[in-house]
Amino acid sequence: LRSRAGMLQGGVLERFPRMTVAFLEGNCSWLPWWLYRLDDQWEKFGPGESVQLSEKPSTYFMRQCYISVDADEHLVEDVVNRLGDDNIVFSTDYPHPDSAYPHASEEFLSIEGLSPSSRRKILWDNCARMYGL
Repeated sequence: LRSRAGMLQGGVLERFPRMTVAFLEGNCSWLPWWLYRLDDQWEKFGPGESVQLSEKPSTYFMRQCYISVDADEHLVEDVVNRLGDDNIVFSTDYPHPDSAYPHASEEFLSIEGLSPSSRRKILWDNCARMYGL
């Protein structure tokens, strides 16, 4: 998490506002807590840091970053409820032996609580936007 925090708190994304960063193969359910913690700690200690930011760390993430969801990660519903569905992309986790491939899409579509719009964004729209397609 240290290098991920450095992207947000170290000023990299502020210096390069058109850069896109993807945090892949790490699931997404930890993201709400992590962004909360980064913002909380930045509010408390950021003014004393050598690098100063004009936005909260979570603002940079929401503007420039993506995170992947595994096919069987049912907590994605909580992430969407807390942070929205604009920054999540789908991962089959293939060819890892613990992946749901070749049934990853079906596994993801079986997750209850995601709207058709969220499913479309996570499975296609966000991926296309992330890769500039």
